[in-house]
Amino acid sequence: KDVETIQSIAQHIAIAVKNARLFQQIVTERQRISTLYTLGQAIATSLHPETILQTALDLTCEALKSEFGIAWLYIDGNITPKAIAGQDKSTLAKIKKLQDQEILTAEGLIGRIINDKIPVNFASIQTIEDPPSWHTILNIQSVLAAPIMESDDPQGMIAVFHTKTSAFDNNHLDLLQAICQQVSLALSNARRYQDINHLADLLEAERVRLEKLLEMLPVGVLLLDEKHQLLIANPLGRLFLHHLAPEISSTEPLTHLGNYKIADLLEQHTDMHPVEIVIDHPKHTIFELQAQAVAAENPQLVITLRDITQEREVQNRIQMQERLATVGQLAAGIAHDFNNIMAAIVVYADLLLMDKTLQPTSQERLMIIQQQVQRATSLIRQILDFSRRSVMEQDTLNLLPFLKETEKLLKRTLPETISISLHYKNDEYIVLADPTRLQQVFMNLAVNARDAMPDGGEIRFDLSKINIKPEDTRPTSDIPSGAWIWVRITDTGTGIPPEAQPHIFEPFFTTKPVGKGTGLGLAQVYGIIKQHNGFINFESRPESGTQFNIYLPSYADTIEHKTIETVRLEMNGHGKIVLLVEDDAATRKALEAMLQTHQYHVLSAKNGNEALALLENVSHPVDLVISDIVMPQMGGLELYKQIQSRWPQVKTLFITGHPLEEQNQQLLQEGNIHWLQKPFTVREFTQIVMEVLDEELN
Repeated sequence: KDVETIQSIAQHIAIAVKNARLFQQIVTERQRISTLYTLGQAIATSLHPETILQTALDLTCEALKSEFGIAWLYIDGNITPKAIAGQDKSTLAKIKKLQDQEILTAEGLIGRIINDKIPVNFASIQTIEDPPSWHTILNIQSVLAAPIMESDDPQGMIAVFHTKTSAFDNNHLDLLQAICQQVSLALSNARRYQDINHLADLLEAERVRLEKLLEMLPVGVLLLDEKHQLLIANPLGRLFLHHLAPEISSTEPLTHLGNYKIADLLEQHTDMHPVEIVIDHPKHTIFELQAQAVAAENPQLVITLRDITQEREVQNRIQMQERLATVGQLAAGIAHDFNNIMAAIVVYADLLLMDKTLQPTSQERLMIIQQQVQRATSLIRQILDFSRRSVMEQDTLNLLPFLKETEKLLKRTLPETISISLHYKNDEYIVLADPTRLQQVFMNLAVNARDAMPDGGEIRFDLSKINIKPEDTRPTSDIPSGAWIWVRITDTGTGIPPEAQPHIFEPFFTTKPVGKGTGLGLAQVYGIIKQHNGFINFESRPESGTQFNIYLPSYADTIEHKTIETVRLEMNGHGKIVLLVEDDAATRKALEAMLQTHQYHVLSAKNGNEALALLENVSHPVDLVISDIVMPQMGGLELYKQIQSRWPQVKTLFITGHPLEEQNQQLLQEGNIHWLQKPFTVREFTQIVMEVLDEELN
């Protein structure tokens, strides 16, 4: 019985022990589940790795009753301590100091745990072959550690420590592993969140960059949806839209741009050719429009707009310059021969008029010939003016007295039904100009104004000074900064038709009936102003008159006013020897006759080579060489150089039917050489011959 009793008691004890163990397991599991649940709740909403590690480490130390713990994070191959926890403040201070001194490195055991990816439970630090160097500072005896893994990649590690041996068991190790799994999930979520945030930041930065780029684009950009509602517009696009469709609000579908319907643009976008839209209000503007459909689920339309007004103006100016250059080349080609012909006619007509026995009817006919020659010469001069190949004799000129004289001249020549007025402030308006050419400008503009006012009206001249600063709005797009003299010529006539305005400075363009104009007047004006380094533009509206604006560079120096005396010139050569070098036979004979009439002994040659031969063989020295510039075999300039090197005492006078090239003009000016443009009158010729020979003026 005693044995049975003992056996029964033993069985009850065994059952009790088993139940106690089961109860302990249940309690342990319950604690484990509670710890993991609490951890899950704590780190579920955290998106920062340091916060996740600190929260997990605090709960781990509490659940495992460890004295302190450290959590490392694995970043770009480096293992860095990111969280510390513990019960004793002095121990935490030591750990914090070690962390600040970067001593808590993952060397030895710690590094091996992460590299081997296995959890460890060391009951005694003495059993570890490679304990961390700092274990003695913290008096570590027991170590429990587990890696934080994502798939097969380490993310970090959590380790807890105790100053007693055998402080942890396998249940503790299982709990630590479970905690590390939850931490791994939380860290993965945090990293994904950071990646998403990083991508969002990149997208936002790209959006801002594109928005700034769109704002800075030198073109207007519009994006329309399938209903032609405006979705996006950059600042320039909104400005252009205000000009092209001012009556449409931002909430309405866009139906048109200028005179183009949006629907038509959508149909035509495939050819990719830009469309030009011209508007006249608030000012004349030319837009270049290009439309492109965007391939999307809902069709959209991208429209780009460029203000090409200035670009077209530049193109028009270039085209005009090309046309002027072409006509100038033609004019230069024919001017020489034409002027030679005119020179011979003028000289012979002048010589005949000097004949006292000539009948009055013959004298009248000769005067008609002279008038027609002057008209023909003027026509050539006009062509050379607008092609900028005519010769300018510029000097300082005060425009105020000059325009006063022009006003008097116009009052005498224009009909009484047209009033002429000049408005100014008392000042000096100094420019560098050729008075003859400048008077031609004002006469041409006044005559055009007269023709635009058949029933009478007013022509008003305004003279003023302007100083254009770099930041100022320019009256013309290409005028530079500086001081300018501004002359306005305004009429009250019929105005210039809009379709004719782009062409009025073109040679041979005219709005007058056939036979009433050559179309050279305004082209000549344009060329003369450009030769004076000036600028000209105009404003005109039908039935409201026209205003021409001329800008000439202001010349700083004042003018010394001189009194010009008219001197009667008479020439007598007294047998002086003149060598005449001219390739045109008719002109040569005419000039021979004129010189002989005035008692000069004349030697003739048709080119430079013949002239040199005569100079080498003459028995008496030559007093004056009169030479054409452009001749076959040897021209006038080469002849002049030969004469200067061999007979420097011989004086030279050039006569030419060609418009002087710039380099030739410069050479003549530097050498102080006299020259005369064909055709010329006998009086003009005799005067310059006397000046060259230093004859006395009687």
